[in-house]
Amino acid sequence: PASPGCDTDSDGLTNGQENSLGTNPANPDSDGDGEPDGHLDEGTTDKDGDGLADALESEIIDADGDGFANETDPANSDPCIPNVLSSPCNPRLLVYPRVILQGAWKAADGMMHDQLRVKNLLPLANPYNSQNLYGHDGTEATTADVFTETGADAIVDWVLVELRSSANPAFVLEKRAALVQRDGDVVDTDGFSPVAFDESAGSYFIVVRHRNHLGVMSAQPVALGVNSPLVLDFTNPATQTWGNHSQVLQDGKTMLWAGNTNSNGELIYQGNANDIDPIFFNVVLAGGNGSFATNFIHAGYHNADTNLDGDAIFQGATNDLDAFLFFNVLLHPANSLTLITYIVEEQLP
Repeated sequence: PASPGCDTDSDGLTNGQENSLGTNPANPDSDGDGEPDGHLDEGTTDKDGDGLADALESEIIDADGDGFANETDPANSDPCIPNVLSSPCNPRLLVYPRVILQGAWKAADGMMHDQLRVKNLLPLANPYNSQNLYGHDGTEATTADVFTETGADAIVDWVLVELRSSANPAFVLEKRAALVQRDGDVVDTDGFSPVAFDESAGSYFIVVRHRNHLGVMSAQPVALGVNSPLVLDFTNPATQTWGNHSQVLQDGKTMLWAGNTNSNGELIYQGNANDIDPIFFNVVLAGGNGSFATNFIHAGYHNADTNLDGDAIFQGATNDLDAFLFFNVLLHPANSLTLITYIVEEQLP
């Protein structure tokens, strides 16, 4: 037999040391992670405190799938240790809705623009809580790194996703603020994961809402399974939705109606609670507009900014009245008399 003082496999540990550790004296890499058993402190440390030397635990293999390699996992057969948020220990309902915000649609690109992100106007904390919109009190927030993504996955704005009771579609069981990308994908606050809910597996109506667009809801309850992401594409005209004309059809896509500047679930161009007044007052009372000029451009993150370009404009080119609010009301499919006083109702129970 080889002498205990020899290093048969030339891994930096003597045969005697390997016999004591439990590593293989004839295999320089007992745990198969690409590092010799004697590399640095592989054979003398136990990073995770489980009684096994690092040389016996791979820094590549994750035996229990909890996101921690064996070398740093104190319980290689328990997916809940140390990561209590791993999928097996944190069963959740996962949804990938897809929506287009009409105000941000850019036909030439075949996707939405991301001017709010480009101009560094998107808030890190969701606006539905801070603005007390739709009864949302969640504290969802993201990080600045998420807003550095460009291209199709660049963030356009915050949206609100709801799960509603299959027995009573007016009853909201859970809601979560999320982010919509330029290509329409709605993702969680990390910028890429599906939107996660804590409800039990079952069927739910799914709703997506926005601060100055009309919301949309699935026509029927949708079956959701635990940790099984579901894609619900509201941009596809074939996807059935609740109500009539719940979205606007444009360039072969269905989109959320733009122009609801007061977030009350109605598009009103003329009359009480109209959506023009919030634009007017946002502009004329803006800081810096000392002369109360109606053609002042108020830069910022405003619900009065119906085209989501980072500017609230009441009068002038690219104003926030004509492109969406005026024509959405006047040309709405149900406005057979083309009345400017017609009210476009959000199709949510």
